[in-house]
Amino acid sequence: MHKHRSRVIFVGVALSLCLGLQTPAMADEPYYSDWTEYYYNAGVDAHFYYSPRSVYRIDNFRQVEWTDSKDKGAEKITFIVHIDCAQHTIQSRMAKRYRSSDNAYIGPVMLADKAPVESVTPGSMADRLLRAVC
Repeated sequence: MHKHRSRVIFVGVALSLCLGLQTPAMADEPYYSDWTEYYYNAGVDAHFYYSPRSVYRIDNFRQVEWTDSKDKGAEKITFIVHIDCAQHTIQSRMAKRYRSSDNAYIGPVMLADKAPVESVTPGSMADRLLRAVC
């Protein structure tokens, strides 16, 4: 168990540092234009999309950016999550804010310290995202 936890921590740090989660380069990254629908929730009438260009892979781990179709007024919000394909878990790491009018980057909201690692429920939005990127 300790060996697995150490590996998860190491890969999490690698995704965060090597893949640019904490770097200014990601903050300057434009709003993606290649959104691909992976889920629809009729209960809230929302479509969910991920960007294939945003997917980073390290072993069984993925970092991916997703968004949804719900109106958020003057802003668009995308979320960066880490997925463990082998353990079927997901963790929100960051929300990125953009102006709706021109997709200009506003800034990040760090979620890593606030969001728990969660098990992915079969058939859920997270499960569909996991299946799309793993």
